[in-house]
Amino acid sequence: MADLVGSILRGKQSSYEINDTELPTVKQWFDEMDLYYEGFIVFSTVCTALVIVISFLHLYYVLRYISNEHIQTDLYYLVFMFPV
Repeated sequence: MADLVGSILRGKQSSYEINDTELPTVKQWFDEMDLYYEGFIVFSTVCTALVIVISFLHLYYVLRYISNEHIQTDLYYLVFMFPV
């Protein structure tokens, strides 16, 4: 019985070797990155920040101009789902 349990619980032997090289730091990674890729990272960061700012603007308008609480709660779903 112990042999059966041991054979089930024994880890799988992988057929490939794991590379033992060190991972680069973020600074090294960005230093060796092409300007083309850095531009896309900056562009995506700006777009993400813009979407977050617009979502807070939408939340402000819902809180400020919608007086009915039932409609407000329905609009919270829309305000917080569109940025996602």
